[in-house]
Amino acid sequence: MNIRLTNRQRAMPLDRPAWLVFATWLGDRLAQAGTGLTWEELSIAVVGDRLSAALNQAHLHHPGPTDVLSFSYPVPQPDGSTRWSGEVVVNAPVAIREARSRGRTAASELALYCIHGVLHLAGEDDLDPKAKQKMRRAERRWIQAAGREPDLAWVAPPPPPTMPRS
Repeated sequence: MNIRLTNRQRAMPLDRPAWLVFATWLGDRLAQAGTGLTWEELSIAVVGDRLSAALNQAHLHHPGPTDVLSFSYPVPQPDGSTRWSGEVVVNAPVAIREARSRGRTAASELALYCIHGVLHLAGEDDLDPKAKQKMRRAERRWIQAAGREPDLAWVAPPPPPTMPRS
């Protein structure tokens, strides 16, 4: 599966190598999700409020920015079969705001949005309370499967070095 990572925001720094590892892991999970679809590509786009709001309005007719959007596109093949491309668009400023209120790092909040978006591609939904509860359980399973409980802080950039005090 092809993996693409696009950073179209400036609100938070991204450790690109760590995020590519994470996106690759998500792609592997998606490929094994039993959707019955053959996935050709997974794209993760990290955006700001303005682009998030524009996409949210254009595709879901909801005003304002949102945390995550997921899109899937058929990719017809020369042999007549169809492969699929999935795109997950996550909003860094929303992650920063929500992380403060939840006591987590912004990077772990953003990673949770990525998991949530890929679960949508895998067929999960959260439109009613029962489905939402099922999706939350799936999110926890995927976080545990990542082997980096509890907050996915491994996708955060390393802190800047501190100067020794004299």
